[in-house]
Amino acid sequence: MQEIIKQLESAIQQRKSTRSFENKNISKPDRQKLEEFIKNIPAILPFEYGANIILGPEDNKKAVFLINTSSDFAAIISNDSIKSQAMAGFAGELFVLYCQNIGISTCWIGAFKRNKAESIISGCCPGYNRTDQKMTGINISAKKILCLVALGYNTQDKGLINKVSKKLFSSKRKSIAESLAGDSLKEFPENIRYGLELALTPPSARNRQYWYFKVLNIEKQDKIQRGVAGDNIVWAQDISAERNGRMGYAVEIKRRKELGSIGWPHPDLDIGIAASHFWLGLKSRDIAYSINIEEKEGRAVWEFLI
Repeated sequence: MQEIIKQLESAIQQRKSTRSFENKNISKPDRQKLEEFIKNIPAILPFEYGANIILGPEDNKKAVFLINTSSDFAAIISNDSIKSQAMAGFAGELFVLYCQNIGISTCWIGAFKRNKAESIISGCCPGYNRTDQKMTGINISAKKILCLVALGYNTQDKGLINKVSKKLFSSKRKSIAESLAGDSLKEFPENIRYGLELALTPPSARNRQYWYFKVLNIEKQDKIQRGVAGDNIVWAQDISAERNGRMGYAVEIKRRKELGSIGWPHPDLDIGIAASHFWLGLKSRDIAYSINIEEKEGRAVWEFLI
């Protein structure tokens, strides 16, 4: 487990969103690796996984993207609740980082030909019910395709679409200082700072970088609640041991309240991506932690106790 965590963490700094791909499909050996990783994602995640990642079929010839990117894709499927969106982003980013690790370039894409994508996924995955998608307006428990991940081999950033995208959406990242809440600690341990640096690197819709962080001192209780799942909290399986009354830290990762979605209905998916980076930073350094996720004021809030 720790080996794959290290590989995913290493991929964070290497990955760049790609919109121009070589004109060839994902190789069979690479496809097999992706399918195997998808099967293993529930064992890697620090929470129960209710979303799905489904690879488009190998022989897909239908164009599902509004721009000519790639015919290969993975669908991120989940119900439409705030927490589910956030957890789908967390899991989906682990998949994206694994793609990077084996040499497959990716791009998160929220605008696509939905009817075609649904038809393709229904054809290769009978368990996905297209009728559920039409019900999401009244039933948020029904699963839908939140977004797609384009898959392929990079054309070494020479493609016109890549160049235009770089002009439109700057890769400049906010600093930790710019991303801290006003009532957050400004000084905290290096391991937390390292995790937050990783949390600043992921993609976000139109590079809006919705996330912001709060770091607080807490009194660690003698013991932490273990294995509890409720309506508002999903506790991690990887819980730190007894606290023995020592001081610790709480780290919150959430979306700025004033930043909603402009043409992108799932901003909390982006917050899940940022949380996955922070988590990988902790895991790669063997930092003891607990994690939960709640919905507060219509936003997903990730809380890490360290």
